Order: sequence, then C-alpha cells, then structure tokens
Amino acid sequence: MRKSTEPFPPPGLCRVCALPKIDVSERRACAVIGQPRATQRRRPIIRNDEEALTAAIIRLATTYGRYGYRRITALLRVEGWRANLKRVYRIPAFAGTSLAAGRAESATETTETRPPLAE
Repeated sequence: MRKSTEPFPPPGLCRVCALPKIDVSERRACAVIGQPRATQRRRPIIRNDEEALTAAIIRLATTYGRYGYRRITALLRVEGWRANLKRVYRIPAFAGTSLAAGRAESATETTETRPPLAE
C-alpha cells in the first residue's frame, strides 16, 4: 500500500477536540469532518530548507531528464543535502512536477513487416 502524498491538514483543523465548545469525543469529531485520528497526535514537521531543496530537485531533474527519484537523491547527497528517498519522492509531487519513472523506450525499431498469419 502506497502512502498518501496529501499534505497534513491546516493548523485550524488539527486538534478538533481542543475547543471547549465541542462536547463530543475525538473519534466522533474526526469522523464528522473526515479527518484521520492519527493527525490529532502528530505534529507536522516544517523544515526551513524545503524551498531550496525543491529548487535543487527541479534543477537536477531538468538537467538530467530521465533520472528518477533514487538517482536524484544520490546526486543531492553528493551535493551535501540531507534528504531521504521518501522526501525526494514527495516534494516533486507537491511542486506539480514528476520525476521520470520506468524504462526508456527502445531506440531500435524493426523495419521489416511480418506476413499475415495463415488461417
């Protein structure tokens, strides 16, 4: 199962039961607004180098067009960045770009045609 690439809910939605006006359980309040209960306990980590890392990923992805997120991660580590695979995989999705996935198409094409099959 693949992890969701959706961002965490905005700070206003977190801690639905922190408001004293609401006299319902956390489970029910989260079910009503359609928010996972796990987001009530986890605080999002906001890094201060996110924009610079995004720019570095996009720069490398445009320079090396067919490189995927694993090779881009290796290049970032050579440059001195501390970013793991999951972070490099996630950031281009938020930036609206995508890193290359899959194999390159074959450069050789067959020019001969096959005769039709006999029935």
